[in-house]
Amino acid sequence: MAEELARKQLNDLTARLEKAYGRELKSVILYGSAAAGDWHEGYSDLNVLAVLGRIGVEELEKAEPVFHWWREQGNPSPLLLTEEEVRTSADCFAIEFHDMTERRQVLYGEDVIEGLALDDRYYRAQ
Repeated sequence: MAEELARKQLNDLTARLEKAYGRELKSVILYGSAAAGDWHEGYSDLNVLAVLGRIGVEELEKAEPVFHWWREQGNPSPLLLTEEEVRTSADCFAIEFHDMTERRQVLYGEDVIEGLALDDRYYRAQ
């Protein structure tokens, strides 16, 4: 039952992101314990990366109602990045990207994490 609830929430989130961003939405990736099949209701988070072609004021305004709804479901805000930021932000989000390389599920679009090179020095620093 818990997995069904999580899957419904993830499907709803993906649909809301698709509606908000249309063709600008490049990827939605679930990572962490839920992606590994080890999600526990009330304990585990649903960690999501949403990737857009560009992020400006308009995209941030569109994110607010979707992210607000997602947080009301008891989840942390999705990590919202551009494709370029995915390639260049592994040092800033070392733990998250390390987790993504090990366990992820592509919910929508491209697997923007595949082939991503990580420098473990940043993992230790974070």
